[in-house]
Amino acid sequence: MGRGHILTHSEDVNCHDLYWRDEKHCKVCHTTFELDFDLEERYAIHSAVCQDSTNINKYHRQRLLSSQLQALKAAIYAIETVLPDDAFLGPWKKSAHNLWVNRLRRSSSLAEFLQVLADFISAINEDWFYQLNDEDWFYQLNDELHLNCLLDEIFASFPSMPQTSSAVALWLVKLDLLVAPYIGRVQSQNKARSVG
Repeated sequence: MGRGHILTHSEDVNCHDLYWRDEKHCKVCHTTFELDFDLEERYAIHSAVCQDSTNINKYHRQRLLSSQLQALKAAIYAIETVLPDDAFLGPWKKSAHNLWVNRLRRSSSLAEFLQVLADFISAINEDWFYQLNDEDWFYQLNDELHLNCLLDEIFASFPSMPQTSSAVALWLVKLDLLVAPYIGRVQSQNKARSVG
């Protein structure tokens, strides 16, 4: 996913909801209307009804998400976007990815986020990470991390992880530790290509 993919999304600065540029997002109650054949009509009706000031506060409180949840959503999205197709099982990047992004964007509680995260984990090709660990460059960068133990811990601990934002954040940091050297190598290769 390159810069072009990121530019296809918009974010509401008040509720931090991410939505496709073609979708409609209500600035009053922060509801996003997904692409559909009757999008314009549904959004026009909603806009007229939503102006009722008695509903504004109720919807606004309902849609504002904690900064912790927003940070977790941003972290897993950032990790997912840099992983290559080989890091996933099946047709993830071709079909399941878009559905997953929509579900991630819509998750409004830690429980919903954990379900979306579980779907992401089930799509990961663990062998890809173990193959990285076998490569000399990866081992040299991360010798002190005892990567096999870290790999085993990350994938085995997810189902039994405490259902708290702190535990999820720590788990994401560990996953990021595994992904970071790969990103560093890709960036170095890209620099070498542009210079040479």
